Amino acid sequence: MATSGSTNFDLDVAEIIEEAYERCGLEVRTGYDTKTARRSMNLMFADWANRGLNLWTVKQGTQALTAKQVQQMKI
Repeated sequence: MATSGSTNFDLDVAEIIEEAYERCGLEVRTGYDTKTARRSMNLMFADWANRGLNLWTVKQGTQALTAKQVQQMKI
């Protein structure tokens, strides 16, 4: 499978809110919609952080590769 090598996928908050509304079959109509959606996101992230589900938590590890897997990565 071909890949671009790009790892910089980055949506801003307004794009995330707009996508969420679209997935619900709605559209953002006013600034108030965006304001309340942003507040809801902040409350959800605060709740997750209080539960220890931090999005920025990183766990380091290693993964051994076979010679075939190394060769596939070079393609």
